[in-house]
Amino acid sequence: MPSMRLLADGPNAGGHNGEVLTCRFTPDGMFVLSGGWDGHLRLWDAESSTQITAFRVSDKPVSACAVTPNGQQWLAGTLDGLLSFWDCVSQQQVTTFLAHTRPISALQYAPDGVTLVTAAWDRHIRLWNLSRDRASRNFTGHEDCVTGCTFTPDGDRLVSWAFDSSVRVWDVSLAKPVHVLNGHEDRVLSAAVSPDGNWAVTGGRDGILKLWDLFNGKEERSRALPAEVRACVFVGGGEWLLTVDSNGRIALHALPNLEIQTDLVTRLAVLSVDVDLTESRLALGCGDGKVRFIGLEDFANSPLRATATHTVRRGTALQRLFGKERLTEAYECTCPACFQSFDLPGVTPNQSTPCPHCRRKLRLNAAPPAEPATSSR
Repeated sequence: MPSMRLLADGPNAGGHNGEVLTCRFTPDGMFVLSGGWDGHLRLWDAESSTQITAFRVSDKPVSACAVTPNGQQWLAGTLDGLLSFWDCVSQQQVTTFLAHTRPISALQYAPDGVTLVTAAWDRHIRLWNLSRDRASRNFTGHEDCVTGCTFTPDGDRLVSWAFDSSVRVWDVSLAKPVHVLNGHEDRVLSAAVSPDGNWAVTGGRDGILKLWDLFNGKEERSRALPAEVRACVFVGGGEWLLTVDSNGRIALHALPNLEIQTDLVTRLAVLSVDVDLTESRLALGCGDGKVRFIGLEDFANSPLRATATHTVRRGTALQRLFGKERLTEAYECTCPACFQSFDLPGVTPNQSTPCPHCRRKLRLNAAPPAEPATSSR
C-alpha cells in the first residue's frame, strides 16, 4: 500500500510574508517555484525543504506561477491580471503584458510544450501566441470566476472549473465546449485529468468529490468528504487519487470507487498543491507562507506518465547536397525519472514501456503531431 509522510522543514526554511497562493515543481523535479501574497517568487529545494532564492515581481500578490518546459524562465500571474516572464538565472524580467482584467488563477502549458493557457477571475480562458503577446483563442462560457484549467494528455481538450459550480470540457482547436459537467452545489476549487485522458476528478467547496467520464460527459461516482477539496492529483499511473482538503488532510483514494485507502492529517492550511513527475513528493503551499513537502512512498512499481513527441527528421547533409534527402517520422520520449531521451517506433494510446536507461515503467501519451517538414532542393 502506498504511504505518505510529512517531511521536516529544512534549516533556514524561509517563506513568504503571507499566504502561498501557488506552487509548481520545475521540470526536473528538483525545485519548487512558489508565488504569494507578498508579490514574490520564491524557489525551494525539494530535497532539503529549504528556500534558496527569492525576489519581488509585483506590488500585487502572485496568484499563479509556472515554469517554462525548458526550465529557463519563470512565469508570474498577479491579482491585477498581469503576466510576466523572468529569467531564472539573472532574475531579470523578460517581458510582461496584461493577460486579463482580473486576477489570474491558472497558468498551464499544453503537452506540446509551446502553447500556454491562462484562466482568470474575469471568466475568460485564453490560449496564447507568446511570440506576439497575443491571445490566439478565447474560451468564454463560465458565468463566474474561473479557478483552474488543465489539458488532456493529447492536448486536444481542455478541462476548466469555476465558481459557477460547473466544469467545462473544451475542444481546443475550436474553442468550443464539448461538455458542461453540472452536479456540484458550490464553487469548484480543484480538478485533475487521468493519465489516459478518459477521466476527470473534481472537488469543491461543497466537500464533494466527483469522477467524470470525459468521453460521454457523465458523472460516474461521487463521494462526500468532511471539508472542501483544495486539490486532486492522479498518482500511480492513474491507479490512485490524492485529495487535499482545507483541514490539511491528504487522502489516498482507490479508483474508480473513490474509497479512501489511507490518509495523513497535517492540520496545515493548504492553499496550493503540486506533485513532481516521479510522484515521490507532493508540495503544499500553506497559509503561513511556507512550502512544505509530503514524501510519497511505494509508488515505484506504478508506471509514470510520459509524453512521446512526434517528430519529422531530415536526412544528412550529404543527402541534402546530392538531392537525395529523405524525411523520416519518429517518436521521442524523455523519461521523467532519469531525464534520458530515447526513440520509439510508434505510440498507441495508453501504451506501457520500460525506460531503456533506468528501466522505470512508463505509460505513454502521444503529443499532437509536429508540423510536416518540407525538403529543399
